[in-house]
Amino acid sequence: MYYAQGEKMFQDYYILDEEVYTEDVVFAVRKEDAVLGKIIDKAVYKLRTQDVLDRVQRKWFLTSILEDALPRQFIYVWLAVLLSGIAGFFVFLFWYIHKHTRILVEVRTRELNVERMRLKTVLDAIPQYLLEVTPEGQVRLMNQRAKKDMNQNALCSGDAAVITQPAILQMITTAKNDAFAQQEVEINQKIYRITCSDIGGLSENENVILLAEDVTLRRIQEKQNIQNNKMMAIGELASGISHELKNPLEIICNYCYALKKGILHTKEDCLQTICVIEEEAKEANKIVESLLSFARLSPTEIGEAELKASVQMILQLQMPLFHHKQIAVEFNCTEPVWVCCTQEGLKKIFINLFTNAMEAVKDRQKKIRISVMLTENFAVVEVEDNGKGMKAEEKERIFNPFYTTKSTGTGLGLYLVYQQLEEVGGSIQVYSEEGQGTLFRVMLPLKKSLGE
Repeated sequence: MYYAQGEKMFQDYYILDEEVYTEDVVFAVRKEDAVLGKIIDKAVYKLRTQDVLDRVQRKWFLTSILEDALPRQFIYVWLAVLLSGIAGFFVFLFWYIHKHTRILVEVRTRELNVERMRLKTVLDAIPQYLLEVTPEGQVRLMNQRAKKDMNQNALCSGDAAVITQPAILQMITTAKNDAFAQQEVEINQKIYRITCSDIGGLSENENVILLAEDVTLRRIQEKQNIQNNKMMAIGELASGISHELKNPLEIICNYCYALKKGILHTKEDCLQTICVIEEEAKEANKIVESLLSFARLSPTEIGEAELKASVQMILQLQMPLFHHKQIAVEFNCTEPVWVCCTQEGLKKIFINLFTNAMEAVKDRQKKIRISVMLTENFAVVEVEDNGKGMKAEEKERIFNPFYTTKSTGTGLGLYLVYQQLEEVGGSIQVYSEEGQGTLFRVMLPLKKSLGE
């Protein structure tokens, strides 16, 4: 059929339904012909190993030896079993994955619900008003405190909870641009400290978190405390003035009474009485001058002075007292330093500090250390003693006017030092512990910062 079709002899052959003649044919070789036997054996072996016969059957007769050997139904059954097994395996795998995923989703959902409730509890426990606000001022979310006081907190208006205060809307805009804004806003006679934070970095949400705290009572209490401190200072001022002026005035009155009654008989006694009255009047005048300085009726001149030479001059003036009280003084300053303060101002500052240090070391091994250090804009002068130190309450009040722990003192020295440094743009700090000595740190602006 193959060659006939190739030669286009379609009508020259016929396929019979039944075989006309059939007979098994055997190709035999004589046993003694060994050469031909080997050739035949190799040919048969090659036919078997290369599956030549089965390929010939499939090519020429469209059938196979395997099909003849295995029943067609048996092959179909095995194929069906194999496909059923594969399908069952995938069904089981899908069911297992689905069940495991469902359990995992349920566990994660429960955890998220617990975290959500915990977060809600925390937010509701915040005493401030917490709101999520759109850039237009529409409130999307608020904590329990904000919901409870929404009619009283004056932040939102209307049932839709919309913020209409221009100052807060401006803060929301600022927070969108700078990610953070904070200020105090007065609304309906209440003061709120508003903090706005951008949450755009957490998601694509453009809303802003607004935290509001009612600080009205706190600010009222602060103003009241300031007023109380002022009244306390006035009381201390009046008490200090009366105490300081009482002694010289009593002496003046007593001697004037003696002169008036003629108790003094000699001219020398009268002259001595007049001298005492004059001295006490000078003492009273000194107190009045200190009071005028305290009241800042005499403005402080901001000039220039060389710090190292000024301190050395002050130490030279007080050196006899240091030697008399057997106090060792150590002064460390490597180079001249020009500061924004007059020489008279430096004298007022360091005479008070050196005098305090001198009086503090009277009960211990006596030593005072003075050192000068430089920063970018300031000269830092430390005055340290190894005296008795101060209690915490003493440190808090040491710069208050008319506060003193000495039996003889006006309590104006350290306050005048503080005032002098404030006027030239400097500052003073004190570090002290009871029984451990005291360190005063003075910061004076350098000459180069005078115009700043």
